[in-house]
Amino acid sequence: MQKLIKNDWHNECDGCYDRAQILRYDVHPEGLDVDRIRFLVAGRLEPRSSVGHIISVLRGSGKLLLKGDNGQTLHLEAGVHFYLLPGMEAILDAEPGTELLRVSSPSASQTRGSKLLLRNEVFLAACASGSQLLRWVLTPQYLSRRIFLHHDPVLLSKSGHPVSWFHTTMFDVAGLPVNEDGQPVFKMSYNSRTEVNFCYEVKGTARVRMAQHPYLESKQLWGPWFPLDGDSTYHLNEAAGGREGRPGRGP
Repeated sequence: MQKLIKNDWHNECDGCYDRAQILRYDVHPEGLDVDRIRFLVAGRLEPRSSVGHIISVLRGSGKLLLKGDNGQTLHLEAGVHFYLLPGMEAILDAEPGTELLRVSSPSASQTRGSKLLLRNEVFLAACASGSQLLRWVLTPQYLSRRIFLHHDPVLLSKSGHPVSWFHTTMFDVAGLPVNEDGQPVFKMSYNSRTEVNFCYEVKGTARVRMAQHPYLESKQLWGPWFPLDGDSTYHLNEAAGGREGRPGRGP
């Protein structure tokens, strides 16, 4: 399976937006569809109402129109994330330059939420305090905004595990411990399941590589470095005791 996925943009909706398919439910281990949509002009998106969706606004703004007896209009801006449950009909009207990231279940069986959930990162930040960060966690290397956690009733993977959803901002690796090549790196380790990392605000030079099984304290074998940009997704897939790798991020 591809470790690095590059966006392959195709024009759709009579030219109003470009769409890139990143993950497919019938190919990737999560069993979910993931795509990115960027509006070239003002346009409209109607998510399929028979399945569930998590949609994140990466940039731009728009309005979410909810149909039905309790219909309402919600303002959308960068940093807003929402879950649409199966059976909920909605229309998203986007301004030019708006970009979305959408995760969709292949069927209603991979959803467990029974109501609309909407999270705004501005509100999440306001909930943090000096003694309790709640969903907003800051370390010297990264800032993690915890949007939908495992106990939030949203989507399920095809294996039945709850989907968590984070917005993580990576910082410079200068000053971090060096690897055996003498380079400062940020390392992560995963023991089970999978994780996809969607890059869309990459500045400067960034790259990622995965360790090769077996994992060693020293003289670890690594795969090649992959350069990262705003059209990149790197995919970690490691079943418990499996043969997949863990990444080391470079500057």
